[in-house]
Amino acid sequence: VSTQSTWGLFMSMLDVSRGVCALLPGLQHWLENAYYTVRIVDAASPRERDDRRILLATEIGHATHRDILINVIDGAPSLIAAANGLPARVAFGIADMGFAFALPC
Repeated sequence: VSTQSTWGLFMSMLDVSRGVCALLPGLQHWLENAYYTVRIVDAASPRERDDRRILLATEIGHATHRDILINVIDGAPSLIAAANGLPARVAFGIADMGFAFALPC
């Protein structure tokens, strides 16, 4: 068994919306370096029951409680955990991108 295929056994799958990729092009690379298998998807595309997605806050209509919503703002970063059927929400400024990228892990 090759090292490449062995690592694949330990990697989690995570969908990232095209909107997130357009706004934060470095996020996909960062997640892949954190051993996530990243799949770029349309926010409205069909999904399997247990799929987890990172979406823009404006894509909340396509989110489930397993997802993470991202909002780029001016001001202090924040994290609101998933609760009451709502997805987790992360808000941050461009200067806080390192903090925000670490939260899905």
